[in-house]
Amino acid sequence: MPLIELPFSALLRGVDAIVHAVNPPGYRNWGKLVLPMIDNSIAAAKAGRARILLPGTIYNYDPDAFPVLREESPQSATTHKGRIRIALE
Repeated sequence: MPLIELPFSALLRGVDAIVHAVNPPGYRNWGKLVLPMIDNSIAAAKAGRARILLPGTIYNYDPDAFPVLREESPQSATTHKGRIRIALE
């Protein structure tokens, strides 16, 4: 089925929140694509004056932060994927 192109304003009419729960297929090129993907969601949210909901992950935490994570736990990733996730948030 082809993608139907509509202006953002038509797509976002009456939308209060956008759930950004996307990844590239099979996580291929995740490190290169994930930040442009969130940029698109941010642009859509700004155009529609909506909030973005971003599901959490543990990539962005240092192993010393476990076993109990809290909202104020420092995000100090030790992996490449973790550092990208911090930039994404």
